[in-house]
Amino acid sequence: MSFLAQEQSDTLESLKEAKKYDEAISYVNSFLVSDPHNDELLLHIADLQYKKGEIDKAAKAIDFLNITTDHNDPMGLYVKGVLEMEKNNRKDARSHLLKAMELTDKDNHEISRCYGLCEYWYGNREK
Repeated sequence: MSFLAQEQSDTLESLKEAKKYDEAISYVNSFLVSDPHNDELLLHIADLQYKKGEIDKAAKAIDFLNITTDHNDPMGLYVKGVLEMEKNNRKDARSHLLKAMELTDKDNHEISRCYGLCEYWYGNREK
């Protein structure tokens, strides 16, 4: 179940499509005020910051998410791994993606694909 109602989700998607990232961030933050630990909203913030090209700000939202979930949220770990890959921190990316894979019993194809890509870029061509 989504935290955002369909109308709110549609508004957010419209802002994203129009590349009005600052406005979209303000919109999501208006909901985060009442629920600052909401994983869905934190993922939206990270996505918007990433789309703006502000990887460090995106990482802060994900770091907060991972801390509040005691590093047991597969999506938070996956996004952290992708962000670390963007910053060429392959070793850190690998550890986050591996934990995300383990938490999903290696059943998430996108996480597995990113983990394999990270291993490849890290130099482990066989994996």
